[in-house]
Amino acid sequence: MDNNIAPWEIHDTIVICNTLYGPEQSANGWFTSMVAFGQRTDHTLFKGRNQANVGIAYNNMQSQDRADFAFHAFSFGLRFFGPTSIPENESIEGAIFSQDHLGHFFQYDLPNHVAVSFQVEQDEKVLLNAYLAPAGYGPVGGGASFGSDVPVGAENQMTWVGSQGTPDRRNRWQFDSPIGIPRNGTIEATLYISEWARNILSNIYGPSYNLQTVDTGTPGSPVSTITRFPARYGIQATLYGLREVQLRGQYHR
Repeated sequence: MDNNIAPWEIHDTIVICNTLYGPEQSANGWFTSMVAFGQRTDHTLFKGRNQANVGIAYNNMQSQDRADFAFHAFSFGLRFFGPTSIPENESIEGAIFSQDHLGHFFQYDLPNHVAVSFQVEQDEKVLLNAYLAPAGYGPVGGGASFGSDVPVGAENQMTWVGSQGTPDRRNRWQFDSPIGIPRNGTIEATLYISEWARNILSNIYGPSYNLQTVDTGTPGSPVSTITRFPARYGIQATLYGLREVQLRGQYHR
């Protein structure tokens, strides 16, 4: 019986966040600080993690280091992502530390200083600068506004959301011809961070927290409460192509 062939994508993600939850806490190659991330000379994807231990948003593989099915890869892409609320804050011993530029650096500067390789079994298929393999997807937009009506001490607010290149699925590293990956074949992508970038990352405080104002109380007596959530950064690798799976049953009239 012939296998069913259908479009598919495979993804895996490295995450840097000061708080990890549940099974994430034991995820291989995830970090709670930029310092720890920068201390490593290389980082692997499609190896050491699966959907069960990090969740489908970050990985959709059942195996931690092998292809779940026969796959014909058409393209490869990388996405560096971070929070859209750029300013980050942390209170340490009563002092407020603000990190306003980490998001910009991580998403737009860092890819210039990272190389990536991709291999099937022992055969290297890709070796290039990270910016040459854009993801082909991701949010794009921006806006600016006055901080408040108060003329003194109010800062203008600006939000910019972008990806590495135009979010068009054709805007990826396209293979000259489809790359065949056998079922249970090993696949691996490796990121190599330059010494310049590692030095910066090893001296960056964060990721910290994004702050959000929540209004509670009653309409006549509103109460504004500031809540915080951990800023989360990541690098996601994706393969686009066709998968082959055995048919579970046949349709009969």
